Amino acid sequence: MSKTTEWSQILRRDVFPRVQKPARYIGGEWNEIRKDPRQVDCRAVLAFPDVYEIGFSYLGFQILYELLNRHPRVYAERVFSPWTDAEQLLRERRLPLVSLETGTPLSDFGVVGVTLQHELSYTNVLNLLDLGGIPVAARARTDEHPLVAGGGPGAANPEPLAEVFDLLVLGDGEQAFLEVILRHHELRSRPRGERLRELAKLPGVYVPSLYEPQYGADGGFQGIAPLAGAPPVVRRRSEAPPALPRTPLVPYLGVTHDRLSTELFRGCARGCRFCQAGMLNRPVRERDPQEVFGQLLEMVRATGYEEVSFTALSSGDYTQVVPLLRCLLPPLAAERVALSLPSLRLDSFQRELAEIVRVVRRTGLTFAPEAGSDRLRRVINKPLDEEQLLRNLGSVFAEGWDLVKLYFMLGLPTETEEDVAAIGRLVRRLLDAGRAGATSRRAPRFNLGLTLFVPKPHTPFQWEPQLPRAEAQRRWQLLARSLPRSVGLPHDRRLKEELDHSYLEAVLARGDRRLWPAVKRAWELGARFDSWGDQFRFELWEQAFRETGVDPDRYALAARPVDAPLPWDHLDTGVTRAFLEDERRRALAGETTPDCRLDGPCRQCGAGEPGACPLPAAPGGMTSPAPAAAPSRPERETVRLRLRYRKTGDLRFVGHLDLVNLFRRAARRAGLPLHYSVGFHPQPALAFGPPLSLGYTGLAEWLDIGLDQWRDPREMAPALNAKLPGGLQVEACREIPLSTPALSEQIQAGEYLLKFPGRQGLQELLAERIRALQAADQLLRPQWSKRGTVDVDLKTSVRELALQPSEAETADLRLLHSTEAPHAAKVSTLVQYLCEPGAEPWEVLVTRTASGRISQGKITIP
Repeated sequence: MSKTTEWSQILRRDVFPRVQKPARYIGGEWNEIRKDPRQVDCRAVLAFPDVYEIGFSYLGFQILYELLNRHPRVYAERVFSPWTDAEQLLRERRLPLVSLETGTPLSDFGVVGVTLQHELSYTNVLNLLDLGGIPVAARARTDEHPLVAGGGPGAANPEPLAEVFDLLVLGDGEQAFLEVILRHHELRSRPRGERLRELAKLPGVYVPSLYEPQYGADGGFQGIAPLAGAPPVVRRRSEAPPALPRTPLVPYLGVTHDRLSTELFRGCARGCRFCQAGMLNRPVRERDPQEVFGQLLEMVRATGYEEVSFTALSSGDYTQVVPLLRCLLPPLAAERVALSLPSLRLDSFQRELAEIVRVVRRTGLTFAPEAGSDRLRRVINKPLDEEQLLRNLGSVFAEGWDLVKLYFMLGLPTETEEDVAAIGRLVRRLLDAGRAGATSRRAPRFNLGLTLFVPKPHTPFQWEPQLPRAEAQRRWQLLARSLPRSVGLPHDRRLKEELDHSYLEAVLARGDRRLWPAVKRAWELGARFDSWGDQFRFELWEQAFRETGVDPDRYALAARPVDAPLPWDHLDTGVTRAFLEDERRRALAGETTPDCRLDGPCRQCGAGEPGACPLPAAPGGMTSPAPAAAPSRPERETVRLRLRYRKTGDLRFVGHLDLVNLFRRAARRAGLPLHYSVGFHPQPALAFGPPLSLGYTGLAEWLDIGLDQWRDPREMAPALNAKLPGGLQVEACREIPLSTPALSEQIQAGEYLLKFPGRQGLQELLAERIRALQAADQLLRPQWSKRGTVDVDLKTSVRELALQPSEAETADLRLLHSTEAPHAAKVSTLVQYLCEPGAEPWEVLVTRTASGRISQGKITIP
């Protein structure tokens, strides 16, 4: 048995049954790419330093995954940060963190590519590497260790983690990372240092070990000097967006953005002076709308998603958004796919856009005025006229929306108390405008999002200080008093969390290499998932700063002279320092800089050749294909089918609610004419039998499906099985009358096989427990429910329980379990009783072999 196979078995036996969401770690999702590792030259693992639900939702991660795997010589796998419960078990058992696809430890890959999406994930980066068997410090790695590469927004100033990464890719990393993987394979026989010097010659590749920071006698940063012939400045890669993934991965469990995302364009020329993303991603590069149209419909059919979303810094700025939507909405509506438009600007949300979008399911809209006063919006170069805001928001409510989220920012440069009070006045006016124009039966509602300004590198505000905590708290409270009662701010605990988060983000965002000891110490102290409110422990960072002698205020709260060197000056993101300095000057003067795409001439920002951001010419003929002919309908249009299926293997670690999503999307992929309910949120007619407990196997599970058109039941099993992930298999299907009672009424019992682990004396212990249960008139045990913990009587649920013939020192039990009695005991509650103290409940393998009603000691199927 290989070591990888052994670890895989241990994970499934000892770890997965004991963690909160084991589906995070099992892999095998629909559209997952599987290759034979022996048939490829280069193996890489894409590592996201956050939990599965966050990383899975990141479109860039999926684009890179499919692009790399298109290359015949490359196999790219995935890994996400394990949650704290899984980390504890991995460390207790000294198990390595492994990839989802093949269960390979991170230390066995050639390249580990880490996404730096956010500063508050830095300790998770260290944790990923350490759990994967890789030294967290680059200088501690040998020629046998993988190459650790980074990319993403955090690469714009990676200096606090310069000791961690062998190299970083600046800018658009898809093609660059592929070049790194292939070139690294060519250099594999050379010493590590020589490999890095060669890789530093690739455009957009930054090797931190080839640069030496310099500090003055007073501790001030003096600059970074290149070593060993390294280029004095590394310029970011800027390329046309790669092709969208044709077959995106579909998760096993609900993720943060559980929908299909499509990138409309990259970049933004609006020039918001606080926005790092807008500066880093220039020039603007729009995708062809005909390409977006075709690929989006292809992705919908390949995934079965019920909702699609556009991805861009401002979706409304896509020059072809209206013709694209006009072509998209009919085929999306035909397939019952909703559309959401995040990242909208109120000044670009046209009435025509609102009229188009209202024909699909309306979710809440989000807008970000950022500042309350016209003056401060001019300072940040977001000159949204207040009257224009009122008109456009009135259009939103006139088209039927009743919920809008507004984002504002406190502590922007030059902000005064008057600017803070202006937020409250603006919200009141917007609320009045919404009420005046509302057509929905529900009153307009606003949710308010409020963040503290964080100065970011490569922006015109990179020299500005962050607002001190006490002053930020005072302004927060001033704003709270100015808001209407119906629009409240988070309570004090949320305020403290926001202030701590923003402060630490500012420290890390503007940090240099002297922060590394503090980052490492915070991780050693237990800092994990710092962007999660329930996991963030700011006191650990305070302790780390004290122990390492780092003054965090120097990075977050101190203004920096405009002519002083900055830790990221040697990293050229395209926008020139001269442009940023001029933008800062214009900000302090209250002058705006128009979008050069809308109001020329070119602003000479340096991101591309002069005039690189013109509005694209309108494509010739943005058209949708002719709708398919409607299938002929038989006399009976509504039918009901009953399916029996198996849930085995790793799918036993998928919870019931997620199982519902898996079947719904599989049915959509199979093109089944699902029957939907009516109402604001129509739902497909899927009705399941009693759910299995997480971790239990099912050999005879039941599902009823309603269809709007008759389909031959004999074709249903192969049609669905072709679109279901491994571990789910439909075994039988038959048509049933519409009047047939629901499965919940027909299934009130189940037959189970309980396999206990091999342990001396276990059979005698279980026999004693069974006798005690049979002899008792009542046997109460605590059981968790939605109402809290209640006592249930095991006697009302156990109809039969007997030891079966089994191997020596093992024990198999047959259980006939009934759920007919009110407050029936769950099978898991019985397992808990049987295990004490002979085994752990998670060690027991539970299989439901039949379900239905009990008749003469046997199960009759529904």
